[in-house]
Amino acid sequence: MKIVNRISKEPIQYFIALLLVFGNGTWLKHAYNAPLKAILISTLLVYILMLSKKRKLVLGSPFAIMVPLFLIISTLLNFSYQSNVFTLFSTFSIVFILSLLNKKSIVDLLDKYAEIILGLIYISFFITVVKIIYPGLPEHFPGAHFGPFSHYKNLFLYIDSSRNSLSPFRIQSIYWEPGAWAVNQAFAFYWYMIIRRNYNKYHIFLISAILTTSTSGLLFTFIFTIYLLLNNVNTNLTSTIKKLSIALVILIVSVIFYSSTKYFTLLPQPGQHRGSLFDVATRTFIYTTVEKFMPGGTTYGSNEDRLKTYYNAYELSKYKPFLGYGMLKQQYRPFATSVFAELVFQCGYLFTLCWLVLFYQLFKQISIIYSITLIFLILNAEAYAFGTLFILIIIFGAKTLGKKNIINTKTLNIGY
Repeated sequence: MKIVNRISKEPIQYFIALLLVFGNGTWLKHAYNAPLKAILISTLLVYILMLSKKRKLVLGSPFAIMVPLFLIISTLLNFSYQSNVFTLFSTFSIVFILSLLNKKSIVDLLDKYAEIILGLIYISFFITVVKIIYPGLPEHFPGAHFGPFSHYKNLFLYIDSSRNSLSPFRIQSIYWEPGAWAVNQAFAFYWYMIIRRNYNKYHIFLISAILTTSTSGLLFTFIFTIYLLLNNVNTNLTSTIKKLSIALVILIVSVIFYSSTKYFTLLPQPGQHRGSLFDVATRTFIYTTVEKFMPGGTTYGSNEDRLKTYYNAYELSKYKPFLGYGMLKQQYRPFATSVFAELVFQCGYLFTLCWLVLFYQLFKQISIIYSITLIFLILNAEAYAFGTLFILIIIFGAKTLGKKNIINTKTLNIGY
């Protein structure tokens, strides 16, 4: 198998990419953050030593180092029992080590990150099919708070999300929330479609976005699709998009029509039969999308809460607009669904602007209208500005700032 051969040739790069994937919003990271970060930093140091012997290291980019320096300064100025020293130290270590890599090595890690996300999509498909055939599968696994080692079950599937009336849909893979899974898929989708130009994977990402049923995920999939369709990047892809669009319109109309009949129940009572697979699919779609935009809906208010996040961030930032409040422990961070709010609150407006400029460098391969909209959706889904994927993207941005030729697609592995 091609993937096995590639892993055997570059095992440490794939292992680092795997650690980065698990460090970007998984329950494993949530439960075992310190050991995971320690393993990642240790592996990166080994990788650095290997590259130093081959003379493939470069001086750390001053723009990349700026990321943890702002955090350190703002944290020291606001130091208290609420400050998160461990996260501050681990973030600085990861940023510093990655900044020593050359652009090719950073691109290589991003490429492998996207490959692993695609692999997780395939695993999610398989487990979803198994759950359809055997709905009792989740009952064989302990709950998230069953014991200190119960989180290991989330290596391939977050089981607790299956214990509701929306299962087997609303998948989130190994991540703690469908929005977190959607963010990782957004990056992989972009990488395969725009960077790799591997258009054969379009339908895989489309199906996964539908199964995830994250509003943000569906929106950025729509943006990707519009971009690929209007720019006619590939004749076969354009034909595929048109055919799939017709099928999706028919499916959505059928779901909306069925939801208005007397046979449909949005939330079954405990012990009540969940209905057919189409019942569950309809329930998932209505619950996660339509209801949140309808006054009085079951999930109405979730979007308003996210918008309120910006207002709260603005109100708090008025007192410390330049350097923010510093890196805080999880329980003292007021924002959970916005990178913008997280950045402004912890580091201030100047840092946020610089961070966004670096983040934008990866996405400027597409026109600014699409890229800005895409970035807003990605950064509005989950608040982990200092998650491992975003750190990697920021380092990439620092290495490519002001350069026209960002990525040489001929050097990428186009297999899988």
